[in-house]
Amino acid sequence: MKTGVISQKTIASDDIKDTRSVMGMSDKGMELAQYFLRDRIYSNKVLAVVREYVSNAYDEHKKYGITDPVDIKLSSVNNQWVWSVRDYAMGLDDHSIRNIFGVYFESTKSNDNDSIGGFGIGGKAGFSYTDTFYVNSHHNGIKTCYICTLGAGTKGIPVGEIYEISKESTTEQGIEISLEVKSTDVYDFSNTTSDFVKHFAPDAKIKFENWYNTYYYEPSQPILTKVIGDYTLNQYEDWSNYNSGNTFLVRMGGVLYPHKTPTKITRKFTNTIVVDVPIGKLSIPISRESIENTPLNDKVFTEIEMFLDQLEKEEISELTTPKFGNTITGHDSISGNYYGPWFQYNYKTAFEKTAKYYYNTSRRYKDGNSYSGTVSTSGGKHMVYLIPDIKNDSNWHKRLISALTTISGTNYNGYVSMRKSNYDAMMAELDSTIDISDCVFVDVKTLKLPKLEKQTVDNSSYQVFAEYGRKEYHTVDDLDAIVTSKYFSGTDVADDWYLHVSDMDKIHRRTIGLVKEYGTRTSYFTANSIKMVEGLKELGWLTPECPEYRDMAKKFNDENQRLRTIANAENRLREVYFGAKFNVKVVDHIKKNPVKINRFENIKDIILKEDSTRGRILTSLRDYNRKITRQDLRKILMMKD
Repeated sequence: MKTGVISQKTIASDDIKDTRSVMGMSDKGMELAQYFLRDRIYSNKVLAVVREYVSNAYDEHKKYGITDPVDIKLSSVNNQWVWSVRDYAMGLDDHSIRNIFGVYFESTKSNDNDSIGGFGIGGKAGFSYTDTFYVNSHHNGIKTCYICTLGAGTKGIPVGEIYEISKESTTEQGIEISLEVKSTDVYDFSNTTSDFVKHFAPDAKIKFENWYNTYYYEPSQPILTKVIGDYTLNQYEDWSNYNSGNTFLVRMGGVLYPHKTPTKITRKFTNTIVVDVPIGKLSIPISRESIENTPLNDKVFTEIEMFLDQLEKEEISELTTPKFGNTITGHDSISGNYYGPWFQYNYKTAFEKTAKYYYNTSRRYKDGNSYSGTVSTSGGKHMVYLIPDIKNDSNWHKRLISALTTISGTNYNGYVSMRKSNYDAMMAELDSTIDISDCVFVDVKTLKLPKLEKQTVDNSSYQVFAEYGRKEYHTVDDLDAIVTSKYFSGTDVADDWYLHVSDMDKIHRRTIGLVKEYGTRTSYFTANSIKMVEGLKELGWLTPECPEYRDMAKKFNDENQRLRTIANAENRLREVYFGAKFNVKVVDHIKKNPVKINRFENIKDIILKEDSTRGRILTSLRDYNRKITRQDLRKILMMKD
């Protein structure tokens, strides 16, 4: 991969040429640089080994047109686990072996975008994990075995050394790299390699023979593929555990970069989407662990976003728009998602015009409240009643409700209405994106609706809304007597009555709120009459604004939260520690002191940040959503190195 670090020759005037000196590095600095390049640039050393050596092998197969798969193995040899990768290309001569595996920044891939590497670092990745790894080169009829090991160096800093250990004739070709795996890291090598192979480019010939779980892995195949510009979109199912919720991932040169979704890519996808980007299109750091946050990369993602916009428009144009009647009948779905081949849409995005006029309808029960069930139908079609455009149309609705029982063929649970002006606007905009063929629109003015009877209200009464909006008329004494009889029977309602109730519902039975308009839905009584509110306050009722009400609300909310915490203590404890079941005594103790779960979680977070065996194991359990037993958890927590 082109590294883009070649610069032009410096032009200097004659009078300063003789003062020139060239920056360099001391012998100790060279050895120290090697130490950092092999041991400090990788945050995940197991993944570094897998990524660098498998990618190099794949590059060699591409370069020479090898159709056999790259072979990767995790196997037990003489009771020692060994990880190896084998390509079947041309192999390397002695000079190339010592350059590629022994000289930093020496690469055969720096000047083109046909290969994944280019920094001259990856061949030494084995040293990031172990002091010793092996290279077997099958080249020109000779198999030469090398050992790469860390020596003391000249300045006391370990440096890599390469020794030739044997030669023999062979009919094979290619390179094999192998290293011994610590027993504590076998699980990590198994999972890291299998994930890397599964998520590699789908057309790559790679096979992982994993004897740790006796399974073979190859690159997963996408369920959908589409070329957009210079990029290829691939859709995969069941990758949620790997990408931790991300739905858009980047792959370059076959290697998946599991970073967060670029901020410019904001849409929702049907499944996990992997975009294959041409090699060299994105800049990556020397560790090759992520995609850099650079203006160049932002430009690439802006271009991808443009192509996605085009694809989304094409996809929306091919979606089947629901009929208007089905929309207003199953209106719960309007807040859900619709799935196209590539994208998820909300109703307003996918069916903009239908959604616009859906929001101009109103669903009602016969008693006037909001309606959410099956709408009125006639002859298999959905009936929509057109209401005149007046400011207060409540009388029209009351008259319609009273008349529904006399209209034959109508479902009387409720109905859907629409203002006449909105209907006229919809008809003027009617096209193939709005299908009203399953609806019957009825202008209520054409119906002979009965007149409403005049209501007589006792002037000494005030209009009150009970909990959840039920309208009633009461005097102050009348409402207090009804509530006391119904909810506080046999109880002495003293001034401090609220201190002796068992739940917040009882508080609401003697709470009155002042509202500016009728119909406000609350758990307590409301009225827009100051006289009504003040009169009930004199009888000991609370208001939502008074400190007594706020104190009791906090008390019951805190208690409910405490009870919920206790009820969920065991589940939360198991969530914190990967599904492990805890001893009954531990669970009982946590239920009595649920705040201690936070301490358990803090301890786990500290361990996850450790550069230790247990830290790496717990990280893999978190990343792959694994569940373990309490015994295994105890063993892991006892590990240190």
